[in-house]
Formats: sequence, structure tokens, C-alpha cells
Amino acid sequence: MRLEHSCEITYWHAWEAREFAIAAARGIPDRSYAKIPAYLHMIKEANPGTHTHYETDEKGRFMYLFVSFGQSVRGFYNAMRRVIVVDGNFLKNKYRGVLLVATTVDDRNASISKAIGTVYPQSAHGICIHYLLTNVVAFFKTKGLTALVEKASRAYMYTEFQERITEIFEMSPELGRYLREADVRKWARSLFPGERYDIRTTNPAESINSVLRIPREYLVEKKIDRRIVKAKGFQVYKVDDFKSLVKGDIYDCHIDLERRTCTCGKYNIEKIPCRHAIPAIYSRGMEVHRFTDGLYTTAAWRTAYAESINPIAVPECEWNVPTEVKLAKV
Repeated sequence: MRLEHSCEITYWHAWEAREFAIAAARGIPDRSYAKIPAYLHMIKEANPGTHTHYETDEKGRFMYLFVSFGQSVRGFYNAMRRVIVVDGNFLKNKYRGVLLVATTVDDRNASISKAIGTVYPQSAHGICIHYLLTNVVAFFKTKGLTALVEKASRAYMYTEFQERITEIFEMSPELGRYLREADVRKWARSLFPGERYDIRTTNPAESINSVLRIPREYLVEKKIDRRIVKAKGFQVYKVDDFKSLVKGDIYDCHIDLERRTCTCGKYNIEKIPCRHAIPAIYSRGMEVHRFTDGLYTTAAWRTAYAESINPIAVPECEWNVPTEVKLAKV
């Protein structure tokens, strides 16, 4: 204020002005919390079947909020594997608190680039620089290359990028070709055709992705293909129309195709035929995928996203809220 406007103000006045500006731009937390009962009522009006619940302590202070959309619940029960991953982020506003994020697994590791091109055709697809650098470390051992790639990726000016990429080609032509084939427009900040802002990694999603690393590592088809190879040479002894004894592995295993279980335990948990169940299925002239849980199918995946969640259709000034909801205090 002194330098730009030649105006002397106290620290207290500066702080008050800042708080006023923030409140004008973002709203006042007290008022936002007070809107929760009316907001939940309108959400339920827009989405029949939605369940909402919030709790306050003895002084009326907000404790937690739960919203379960009817459409999402139907999709979850019909198509999602019964796994929920919950992660918490600490909020930094006046009242602190924790934001909990719950996600479910739909098992579709489809091409991100293809999906973006279909759903958001006008957007640009970038790749995570962290994974690019991981590949550089793994496959190219020349000292100093990783730092050069990092500098090339974060360069804002094309001329600076050109200097770095030239150095890379001089030190390792193989790495230079690899980076070109990876499409420099996807990882070099100076060449990216869209608006990437300051986001160059997938860190915002890593807290959940790290938990899901094992379940998302392979598609169902790849798992089955690997198990078919491992099952070669196993001997199948039929007990009845559904049960078999399979030998040839470290342990003899008992398979029950009717219950979809194996004493190795893997079939029971994953609901995907294990390497012992696969030869038992083939010995009966049947298809392996018939004995894979329906939640892994494309039909189930489509069902999970078939229904929409509706936003509140009218502005706040037009909300029609019952009296008891208006009188609720948070």
C-alpha cells in the first residue's frame, strides 16, 4: 500500500481488508455451514432416493456430513466390486476438519488417451513427468540424463527446451529418440498445446492409486493368460460334475466350480479363476470367462455409469425449503 498507493495503514487494517476480500470471493464459512440443511434438502429433491445425514455436537457445531446418491448406490450395488477406499485430507479453513474421499474400483484400465479423445475431444493429453523420469532412470544409465530431461520438461521457453534436448541427443541418441517417440508435446511444458497450469505429475491421485496398485496392475484377461501358462502340465482328476483334484503344483488343490472356490484361496478372494481352476474348467470343455465374476464384465462396467447425478436446477434465491429445515441451526 505504501509503495503502490502512498497510503499508510496499520497491520490490523491490512488484515481486516484481506479477510473482507477473501470472504467476498469465497464466502464466509459460518454462512456456508448454515446452508447445509437447505442444501441437503434440495439435493434430495433433485435426486430421488438420495440419503443425507449430518451431525452437530451439543453446541450445534458441525461434525460431519454424509451424502449417498441413489443413482450412485444402484451403480455400486449392480456393477462395482465391493471395495471402498477412503482417504482423508486435512482442511485448512477457519474450522479445520477433514475431507474424506471414498472411491470404488471398476477394473477398467482402458487407454486414457483414447478415452480423453472420445469424451473431451477438444482437450490435450499430457503425461506425468514423474513416470517419464522413472523410465529414464530404469532404461538409460548415463549420468546426468535424468536432470537434463527434468530441465527440458519444465522449460517455459522453446529455445531453452531446444538447448536441453540437443544436450540430451549429444549424450544419448537412444534417449533422444525415446523422448521424441513419447511425444514431446505431452511432457514438455513449452510445447504442450493445452493449458496445463502448474500440474506436471499425477500426485493429486497418488494417495488413492498407491492403495489400488495391486488390483489395477493387470486386466482380467492378462491375469487369465498368465495363469493358463502357469497351469500347463497340471493333472486334473474329476470328482463329480463340478469338483476336481488338481495336481502338479507345489500343493494339490481341490476345486469346486459350482461354488467357485479353490483351496489355494486365490479364486475365492479374487473371483477370477486361479491357475488350478483353469485346467479344471478346460477339462470339461467350458470357457474360462464363464467362471469369472460378473462384476469384471463390460456390461457391469457400463451399468456402473449408466445413471446421472442431477445438480440443483434452480438458483439459491428460488429454493423451496420446508420451515423445519429453515429453522435447523448449524
